[in-house]
Amino acid sequence: DWVTYDYSGRAMTAYSKKELSRNLLEGYFLDPAIPEVKDYIAGIVKDILSKYRVEGIHLDFIRYPYSGYNSYAKRYFSDFGYNPVAREIFKEKYRIDPVNIDRFKDSPEKDLFDQFRRDQITDIVKRINEVVKSKDRNLILSAAVMPRYDWGKKVYFQDWPLWLDEHLIDLACVMSYSASTAGFNNYINYAKDTHNNDRILMGIIVNKNTGLKKALEQINISYNNGMRGYSIFSFRHDKKFIEDLNDLIEYKRDAYKY
Repeated sequence: DWVTYDYSGRAMTAYSKKELSRNLLEGYFLDPAIPEVKDYIAGIVKDILSKYRVEGIHLDFIRYPYSGYNSYAKRYFSDFGYNPVAREIFKEKYRIDPVNIDRFKDSPEKDLFDQFRRDQITDIVKRINEVVKSKDRNLILSAAVMPRYDWGKKVYFQDWPLWLDEHLIDLACVMSYSASTAGFNNYINYAKDTHNNDRILMGIIVNKNTGLKKALEQINISYNNGMRGYSIFSFRHDKKFIEDLNDLIEYKRDAYKY
């Protein structure tokens, strides 16, 4: 009942693995507009904090499934957020059924539904923030976020610069996973545009083909551009690589402390 639906009124769980892959979908998503979904997600966080001594909460996939036009594929992928309950909530507020909005054309109505979806994700983050900070103001709330915030807002409805501005999260962990220096620098520029460098960690991609020099280069770029720091992804590397990288990092350059 809580899963999100596409624009044709089809539940996401009806998608085959091939359809999921074709539309850049990592799995099945709940619809964040449903009030019970918000309660459920906030309740998970509250349960964790009541049972375990943790230093913080990290949010992943805190967004909608990919929805809309893809410039690389040069076609429209599927579009989500149309669970019947979500549609009723939107209709009650704006007197428009979102399935009647032309998703292929910019319009005031489409802007309304896009903002509606952004608001649902932001509301969940706000709810989680309240749960975390009411437990302990010193607990850290972080989120894995899209490296291009413009596309993050447009096709994932994830407005993470707003979350930083309104202090709904303490740290943004940017998924700036690019093997090229130019690509990584591009993501750095998007991060700098938010004017929240001191609360941004840049993601450094590390896989079996990544050399120490490349990883260290991106770490240094992060430091040189005033970012709080970096996080290394993924787990497909060996212990020796991390130990060797650790020996090369100039930790004294970390200017920010909690």
